[in-house]
Amino acid sequence: MRQNAAFRGPVGEIGQVAAIAGYFHIPVIMLSGDQAACDEIRELQPKAETVAVKRLAGAASSLSLSHAEAKSLIRAAAGRAVTNISSYSPWIIGGPVEMTFSYYAKAPAVYKGRTVLEAYEAWLGK
Repeated sequence: MRQNAAFRGPVGEIGQVAAIAGYFHIPVIMLSGDQAACDEIRELQPKAETVAVKRLAGAASSLSLSHAEAKSLIRAAAGRAVTNISSYSPWIIGGPVEMTFSYYAKAPAVYKGRTVLEAYEAWLGK
């Protein structure tokens, strides 16, 4: 398992999910989504299989794969990921953890916990 106790940097929603999965020792092995989501997981899990089903083409438009092409690529990527599952490691963030959420036009909100799960649950209000 790969532990990154000193990780400091911005991650999006994909990084949050990867960190929570890592808390439970579950590696992210495959992701399909837009190109930005695929790029984000590849930074955190370089071996993860990815399928970008759409790419940003402008301020309010995207270029998408056809349903048949996306389905075929996703099925193939999932098969490769499962076949090679033993080569994946979870992304584990050591504690304590401080998560800062920044929103446009709002002051940053900070949530803390002994673990990434505790910090995430603080954000959820649990």
